[in-house]
Amino acid sequence: MATGIKDISQMQRLVFRSRENADADWVTFTITSANLGQDTVASFNISERIRDRETQAGTTHKPIAGSYDDFQATVTFQADVWAEIFKALGRWNPATFTGATDADGNAIGAAAVSPCGNQKMVSVILQGLCDDGSSADVEFARCFPSIDGELEISGSSATEVSLTLNPQIYNPVTMANDGYEQYDYRAGAHSLTTNERLDVTTGKYNPVTPTTPTE
Repeated sequence: MATGIKDISQMQRLVFRSRENADADWVTFTITSANLGQDTVASFNISERIRDRETQAGTTHKPIAGSYDDFQATVTFQADVWAEIFKALGRWNPATFTGATDADGNAIGAAAVSPCGNQKMVSVILQGLCDDGSSADVEFARCFPSIDGELEISGSSATEVSLTLNPQIYNPVTMANDGYEQYDYRAGAHSLTTNERLDVTTGKYNPVTPTTPTE
């Protein structure tokens, strides 16, 4: 059986998934490799905070497990319609009129009208396309994405969008039953005992069925 490519620098895709509760289905939105740039797709800071210890023998430094100096992540992609931007932000209102397409709808910014509005929390997964499982994946389990900087619309080039993911730190007291994964982030396989692959339509990780080469 051919082995999938685990290289994290390969062409990839971005999957945004959200759910109302642990029993609800995932709602997904996928940005394919066709809309990812050739350079940086994602950058993130998972650096742990450092504890300094000064003694007469010298100064030592030790990372503090379970803490972050600045827990942050950014993803970059190209968008052709507003829906691609605001679905990723969890703020897209789809149109319901007859003949409406996925590109029809709107996003409304009106803080003075709805100051108590809240965007949906999303799980963001960067997926390796040529991997036969999930060993090339990176997931930030709970994010509240926001636009990083300006949106520039040009007649000669695609609109590049940079989203700051604003990932959240997992709190077992308040988040254990919210339906999302029980960690801050994951780099690599979704399961250590079963080879699984993300289904971008359902938002679920499913076991991969091994294939036997034909003779």
